[in-house]
Amino acid sequence: MRQVPWWGWALGAGAAGAAIVWLARSSPSAPADTRGDTRNPGALARRRAQMMPHLREAAARHGLPLAWLLAFAHKESLFQNLRSKLGARDDVRGGAFGPLQMTSETARRLGFLPSASHPERGRAILADPATGIDLGARYLARLVAELGPELPRVAAAYNGAGRLAREVYAPRVVALADRYARVA
Repeated sequence: MRQVPWWGWALGAGAAGAAIVWLARSSPSAPADTRGDTRNPGALARRRAQMMPHLREAAARHGLPLAWLLAFAHKESLFQNLRSKLGARDDVRGGAFGPLQMTSETARRLGFLPSASHPERGRAILADPATGIDLGARYLARLVAELGPELPRVAAAYNGAGRLAREVYAPRVVALADRYARVA
């Protein structure tokens, strides 16, 4: 395969003839989904180790496989306790917090009610790794109860249940969970 920039089109030949294929590699600013943070794998391992006590506790509390929580935290944030990848404000769709990227709306549906008079306090609490991981695990447990213990369906629902969630997000989470199940 020839080298292309981080994005590009290439002409590929298959059994059915020539086809145009979209080739994408991780951009310097994009997280490497299933390979880990290839720019600094040591940093990824340190962040995972920092989150591990919270992940183990949440997995045990909510009856989930630890590999699932590891996969979701890896895919959502590369184990970083960060503010949303999609929006700078909480009212923007996708405004999410913490290692499992919990939104205020999802937290409210789970019974976590940040103060309406002090929304910044609620966001700060969601950004706490222990709280964010526990709420994310609680949400995953609820999805498992509703959909059954099939990781691809649960992953697609966690990410929004759209076509991209089913075809792109879910397979990446499954691959990460398989990898963490072998290691953990």
